Amino acid sequence: MFVNEQYEPLLERVLPQDLSLERAVLGAILLHPQHWSQVASILTADDFLRKAHGLIFSAMARLTQAESAIDFALLRAELRSSGDEDEIGGPVYLASLVDGLPLGSHVMDYARVVREKARLRTAIFAANKLLAGAYAADQPVADLVETGVRDLLTLADAQESGVTSIGDALKSYIDALDDEQAVLIPTGLRDVDDIVGGFGRKKLTIIASRPGAGKTSWAITSADHAASKGIPTAIVSLEVDPSALAGNLIAAHSGVGTERMRRKNVGDWQWTRVSQAVGLLMDRPLYFVTAVRTLTPIAAWVRRLKEQYGVRLVFLDYLQLLVNPNAKDQQQETAAISRGLARIAIDEDVAMVALSQLSREPERRNDKRPHLADLRSSGSLEQDAHLVLLLFREEMHKPTDDNRGIAEVIVAKNRSGACGTCKVAFIAETVRFADLALC
Repeated sequence: MFVNEQYEPLLERVLPQDLSLERAVLGAILLHPQHWSQVASILTADDFLRKAHGLIFSAMARLTQAESAIDFALLRAELRSSGDEDEIGGPVYLASLVDGLPLGSHVMDYARVVREKARLRTAIFAANKLLAGAYAADQPVADLVETGVRDLLTLADAQESGVTSIGDALKSYIDALDDEQAVLIPTGLRDVDDIVGGFGRKKLTIIASRPGAGKTSWAITSADHAASKGIPTAIVSLEVDPSALAGNLIAAHSGVGTERMRRKNVGDWQWTRVSQAVGLLMDRPLYFVTAVRTLTPIAAWVRRLKEQYGVRLVFLDYLQLLVNPNAKDQQQETAAISRGLARIAIDEDVAMVALSQLSREPERRNDKRPHLADLRSSGSLEQDAHLVLLLFREEMHKPTDDNRGIAEVIVAKNRSGACGTCKVAFIAETVRFADLALC
């Protein structure tokens, strides 16, 4: 079924269309079949509003796939064989396509207009589907909006392919290098930055570990460092309350552990340091978002924070707590979520850092160090992430004097440079990471 016929009864206004140019595309191919490959690179049968035109285009495609020529006699025979000759109006309509002798030199101009009209109709269909779902009121609003946004993003992703010269590609690469160096946001850990440079704008970074290894502490450490440099930063927390995160920040700056503060086991001089830490942190451009579970509200909040506060760095804690109501299984859900986070980074021009859990595989090995393949549903996460950092603390498995308070940061994927491993300090009492040289 052609997409436009499914929704046409719901529409009262005339759909965007140019039937004369649809005819011109088909007529130009009949007169100048050497242009077929160009047209087929940007058009499909569903891009034609009139069903007959789509059937003719499909028949041309089948001829090409069979390595046959496209001419009037062979095209008519193909339509007769598929049972579509009467459906398109017979040989008389087929012959009429060349009326006016459409120019082969203009066929791509015709095709681009046809494609643009088709994209406009697709946008209308997506909006109409959302409207119909809202009237039906038979599904949660979040699910409805999630589907609508996904359909529109699919439309936005449908870009025309083309050819790029090596000169243009080289210029684009050099410009991107200059731009990236100007916008990389330091992680807050010098040895890590020496390898990866920092978090990149429009890039998705995955930071993963087994539970308890310090994912949230990393997010707090890096977010606080960025905010201290005047970089507006947000933490989307799906599990930890903002007040608890604030307590961890106070502990990091005062040196007074959160457990001591909770138990009131703190002397006057320590309360003074707590008070100083609160004063230091109070006006930093650091923002928390909670009570979200799907991509749509996250995208909306990131856009709002970008517009209102100029947020440039966003942490998500953590990926596996997100849900996608339209996914059929966990793998499909993770794939949709990772693509969505990468899209948010691009659309909102922010560095997106998503925390993720690792599978149980490291626990089954003698060497517990994680590998890239240990990411849960790793295929999609590996594909969408620009940078993947794995956290490992050997003291969680075999504590010794040598590994106490030491964490390894494994750069498992880095599209912009080298991979490798460096060691940093993990200070459990004040739940933060730091450079070993500073401890």
